[in-house]
Amino acid sequence: MAKERVTYLDMAKGVGIFLVILGHEADLPLAARQFVTSFHMPLFFILSGMAVCLTGEKERPFSQILKRKSRSIMRPYFIFSVLCLIMEVFCAGVLKNVLWETVREHLWATVCLAGASVFWFLPALFFGELLFIGIFTRAAGLKNKGLQKSVQGNANPQTGKRRAGLCCGIIVTLLSVIAYWLHLQENVFYGRYGQLLWGNFLHLFLNAVLRVFFAMAFIAIGYAGYSLLRRLPKRRLADFCLGAVLMVATWQISQKNGITDMNYMVFGNIFLYAMTSVGGSFGLILLCRAVEKSAESLPGRILQYYGRNSLVVMMTHAPFYVMYVATVAMYIINNHILPLNSLLLCGGIVVGVLMIEVPIIEVLNRYFPFLLGKEKRKE
Repeated sequence: MAKERVTYLDMAKGVGIFLVILGHEADLPLAARQFVTSFHMPLFFILSGMAVCLTGEKERPFSQILKRKSRSIMRPYFIFSVLCLIMEVFCAGVLKNVLWETVREHLWATVCLAGASVFWFLPALFFGELLFIGIFTRAAGLKNKGLQKSVQGNANPQTGKRRAGLCCGIIVTLLSVIAYWLHLQENVFYGRYGQLLWGNFLHLFLNAVLRVFFAMAFIAIGYAGYSLLRRLPKRRLADFCLGAVLMVATWQISQKNGITDMNYMVFGNIFLYAMTSVGGSFGLILLCRAVEKSAESLPGRILQYYGRNSLVVMMTHAPFYVMYVATVAMYIINNHILPLNSLLLCGGIVVGVLMIEVPIIEVLNRYFPFLLGKEKRKE
């Protein structure tokens, strides 16, 4: 099945990658950081679940899904992780600005699929999607059996479908609850043994495993959300109003829950985190759907461009010093040319990162698509 593009989803992904960069800003005001971190990473898992629904991924043989996901997700993970490690070894051995302990920890994180730096996102996405698709297809198999029986008994065929969806939802919910309980137990373990080398390494591995279940839950929410959205008529005013309400609610709740981080699984109050993750993500998606008709404007095209290339930006902006260069440039401007407040300074750094990313995106897509898990483009 050919990959179909939905404009407002690309735009939402573009806004999401802006928020990822913003969330890595050291000078971002506390209130803004709490808002951004409350949903910016769950947004990408929810959008991935929407893509699974959109492309009919579940209808392919599992072996084909595994092959496709390995190429498009895990190939970039290993390639860019190795490149980053090589750079860190050079910095530790020659420039002396990176500790060897950091290199060792990042090597272990790469091997155990916890992911060093921003690379944690890719294994979580890979295994989260496979786990969700496996559960869904299993539920679909049960649905087909139930549907056949219902037809033979002259019952309503929709009953089997509803039961299958309910079954899938219950399984995902139970696994997520168990994962959260295990996460709490792992925190106790880390408090006791995290200072030891083996304890820290085991902590990274257990985090990598448990994070998959939270990613799976957000992917399932995205799948269900898109199943609903595509059946609803597009009403710009209604989408905008509901999206705005959800974003305001996310802001208010995030200020109560504090700073969160899906990478380190810092959730604060898990119920508040679930509310901001889902509310903020769907609020942003609805706002993008409301302004979809302006997609051909310059801002709309910019959002789509970075949305479609969000993987490149995600993997390169922090580990490969793109953000460092943009930050140094903005501080020179701030200190010697034009003093800026913290918000303008952070905004300028985001713009700088995005400008530097353009040649990186173009070079990788044109000459090295293999690194991104893509097939070479035909002339």
